[in-house]
Amino acid sequence: VTLVDGLQTIGTSVFEGCSQLQKLLLPNSVKEMGESVCSGCNGMTQLTLSTSTEFTIIPLRTFASCTSLTEITIPPNVKTIGDNAFSSCKGITSLKLPSNLESIGGSAFNNCESLKGSLVIPNKIKYLHNYIFFNCALDGTLTLPDGLLTIENNAFYGCPFQGELHLPKSLLSIGENAFLSGNFTGDLVLP
Repeated sequence: VTLVDGLQTIGTSVFEGCSQLQKLLLPNSVKEMGESVCSGCNGMTQLTLSTSTEFTIIPLRTFASCTSLTEITIPPNVKTIGDNAFSSCKGITSLKLPSNLESIGGSAFNNCESLKGSLVIPNKIKYLHNYIFFNCALDGTLTLPDGLLTIENNAFYGCPFQGELHLPKSLLSIGENAFLSGNFTGDLVLP
């Protein structure tokens, strides 16, 4: 589906559960989307998001359970990724978070079982919420920002990171099971 240029808003659940939807191209005129726009579109293999400077939020459950989606490019102007936005997108293999990102909701990428490699958390992120990367296959290094305050429960549960992990001096709390079952291999550097 290629949406017409000039379209500015996409409502809640517009394509939810459309299992035959294979490709979605959002024009750069899109400024906002509702929740669950493509949730459960398990046949979708290609997604192009708006690069409008006003497109700053990927809402709650927007692309949850799009199991055939293998790659996503989050535009540089996105500041917020909502709860469960990409949860259970089991085909996604890599992820680069934009440097302007300020907030990632709970369970945003949970059960993205094929998500591998290294992960850099942007500098503006202060909280890593519950289950944010739960059960991902992230097997590279994890880079945490210096201003990070909290890593909540089960945030990286099951992620087999390796290399050197530096916990920032700003960190105030680490929740239960935050790194459980990850078989982390490497050096943990405490502040």
